[in-house]
Amino acid sequence: MIVAVLELETHPGKRKELLQAFGALVQPTRGVKGCIRCRVYGELANENAFLLVLEWETRKGLDRYLASDTGKVLLGAIHALCASARVAFSTALSWNTVERMGSRAGADV
Repeated sequence: MIVAVLELETHPGKRKELLQAFGALVQPTRGVKGCIRCRVYGELANENAFLLVLEWETRKGLDRYLASDTGKVLLGAIHALCASARVAFSTALSWNTVERMGSRAGADV
C-alpha cells in the first residue's frame, strides 16, 4: 500500500472553491480501481488548512491516477487554490486498533 498525505492551505478567500473541487473529485477518485481510500480532513484551528489522504494498492496505481484527467484536475485545483502544499508518501503504514495502541505504550517502537 502507498499513502500520499497532502498538507494544504488555501489562498485567502479560496476555501470555498477548494471544497467544491474536493466535492467534485473525491467520490470519483474513490471509484478508481486500486484506490483504497480518499479522504479530506479540515484543521480545527485553521479553517483554510486541510489534509488530503490518498491510499492506493500500489505506487503505480497512484501514478496512473495522477496522470488521469481526474488526477490532473485535482492537482490543478491544488496548484491554483492553495498558498502552500506539501506531500509525504509512505509505504510502511499498517492499521491496527486503538486498544492495541494502548498496549504498546512504553514499548520501544
